[in-house]
Amino acid sequence: MKKVLSLLVAFVLMQVQTWALSGGPVYGGSSAAVTGTYAGVFTGVGGTAIDLTGTGILVDAAGTNALGLFVLGVPATDLAVGTFGLFFEGIFFQGGMLGIVDPNKQTLSGVAQGVHVTQLTSFTDLFFGTSSKSVNFDSTADGTIKAKLGLGGNAAITLIGTGAFTVSKIVTTQVTIPDPNFPGFFITVPVQNSIPQGTLSFTVDGFKQSATIVKPAADSIANLLNGQGGGGNGT
Repeated sequence: MKKVLSLLVAFVLMQVQTWALSGGPVYGGSSAAVTGTYAGVFTGVGGTAIDLTGTGILVDAAGTNALGLFVLGVPATDLAVGTFGLFFEGIFFQGGMLGIVDPNKQTLSGVAQGVHVTQLTSFTDLFFGTSSKSVNFDSTADGTIKAKLGLGGNAAITLIGTGAFTVSKIVTTQVTIPDPNFPGFFITVPVQNSIPQGTLSFTVDGFKQSATIVKPAADSIANLLNGQGGGGNGT
């Protein structure tokens, strides 16, 4: 009888261990596994009619002729930072990306902002050794990106998803305000507004290029997203 009970107890213990192996907690991926530099392509797939008169962009309701390239550095901590270029309706948008990669869900959620630069001016004061830059632009492309990390051929990490831009025109109007230096008097100042003109939807198709993390230079146009870029038609 004791032998039978011993066998039953052993069987129960083995069965419980089997359940523990199959039904135990599932742990997420390592942040180290997703860090590195990713590159890929934005391909336009649709959108609404866009008419940015005076900027070179024609009316387009399809958006299928839009093509962009991007590079994104994903660190173990902090935000992912990258740059992109988008060729759309005969003109070129350039800008930056910020994102978060969730190693547990294997997803990328990001925002992007690009501008159509009309003038880039650099000035260097040889006497004082200082330099400054001025970026003028007449339209913007702002949007969001959502992508999923996966495994492609040869165990390469891929980045597949979708995104959408709102394309806007920068409009400057003259506004009269009280003069801060002379009470009772008024002055006229230019005020710039971003007026949405349409949308562009696109697919994201990328891959992990390297385990080395690349970040844009400090004076990159990508830093528009960090508040370090220039203004619209002015400076």
